[in-house]
Amino acid sequence: MVVLKQERGTFLNWLAIIKGTLLSLAASILGSVIIGLVYYFADFTESSLPWIINGLFFLSVFLGAGWTAQQAKSKGVFHGLGVAVLFLLLALITAAVFFSFSISMAPLGLKLVLALVAGITGGTAGVSLSS
Repeated sequence: MVVLKQERGTFLNWLAIIKGTLLSLAASILGSVIIGLVYYFADFTESSLPWIINGLFFLSVFLGAGWTAQQAKSKGVFHGLGVAVLFLLLALITAAVFFSFSISMAPLGLKLVLALVAGITGGTAGVSLSS
């Protein structure tokens, strides 16, 4: 019979979630710089930009959630969702502070779905890679 060792303490590793969110922010900023340079020097149309930006958003959350779950070694879905929600909140706060924008439900819903799916899949992948 296998006996699982129960750990005492908090349900989530909040420090890992914060570090994973910072990793997501760094990936997003670096990706934005690279995308900006590519669009400046290459001959791309701006109609493809929303797809690229949404892909970068997904990839950033996925990487941060995966790293967080790998560090926590358990509860990958919850750790990934923690990174996703925190990253989305920081993105909305940043947009509200630096840009004048009106909240539209369709783009906000898309970002929410992208963040949640990336957080869940990244968290699941991170726990799988931690073994």
